[in-house]
Amino acid sequence: WRIEGHHLSVNVLVADGRVSATPFFLGANPARVTYRGRVVGQPMQLEEELARELLDRMDPTARRLAVVSDLTPHDIRSGDSPRINPSEPVGVTPAQLSKPAGELLFDIVRFYLDRLRHELADEEFARIRQERLHFSWEGSLRRGEGHYYRVQGPELLIEYDNTFNEANHIHTVWRRHSGDFGDDLLAAHCDASRHTVALGVAQNG
Repeated sequence: WRIEGHHLSVNVLVADGRVSATPFFLGANPARVTYRGRVVGQPMQLEEELARELLDRMDPTARRLAVVSDLTPHDIRSGDSPRINPSEPVGVTPAQLSKPAGELLFDIVRFYLDRLRHELADEEFARIRQERLHFSWEGSLRRGEGHYYRVQGPELLIEYDNTFNEANHIHTVWRRHSGDFGDDLLAAHCDASRHTVALGVAQNG
């Protein structure tokens, strides 16, 4: 099943009792609602604040590795493509971070996965090869200016951007390289099950 809206796209497939829930897209425009200079609403605040806290916890060497460009992409790079082409990971790895910074990187991943029920999030988190994660930041480090970050691993892609509407318009997405739209579950189901097609259907098809 699927739930779609302008800033909402949730895709869920169930096969043989297992659940796939990517792509999972959430956005917000405006990202911040203000009144006389005071923020009165910011529904996706933690998506930004956790990443900024991670940058603050990095030592200068790690931050130089993490910030890979002063410019932002136009939007999340995976866009609305039904399949994502794995790109070469860039940025900083857990091995290049202090222990507190590395733990916060895992917290960011867990935050995105916790959009699911806890038992599903636990299962997804257990599949991640944490040591192979990369975190990268693009754009300005100043608040109120356009920025983008990505967390990438062998079977994980998290993207966040806040570039439109003077950096007040957020897009986020969580995807899996081989599992989007339940591709991995469907493949496993087909391998494990014998499917037959009626002769007349096969001839007419």
